[in-house]
Amino acid sequence: MEWLKSVHFYRKVPADLTEATLAGGTISLLSSLAMAYLFVSNFRSFLQIETVTSVRLDESQEKKIQINFNVTLHHLPCRFASVDIADVMGTHLQNVSANIVKTRCAAAPS
Repeated sequence: MEWLKSVHFYRKVPADLTEATLAGGTISLLSSLAMAYLFVSNFRSFLQIETVTSVRLDESQEKKIQINFNVTLHHLPCRFASVDIADVMGTHLQNVSANIVKTRCAAAPS
């Protein structure tokens, strides 16, 4: 019990002028254990990696984006060329022809 009295941290006067008490040593020891526990738990929490994923849907589905492309198909007639559109939401459009300009290439030399 003497060692517990000697760990009294919060004396207001020099150690040689005071008498260590069991209650003071107990409080000092318990507060040290609480501080050590809080330090270790906060340090472990700091070291943990937490991945946060946030998915938000685009609410402006009415708007369409402009896509520019230039494809040259030398040996395929224009009437057989078509465009299919698919997006990540699963929308799939086939044979899109609005605002698509097809221009015949000059015949390739054989």
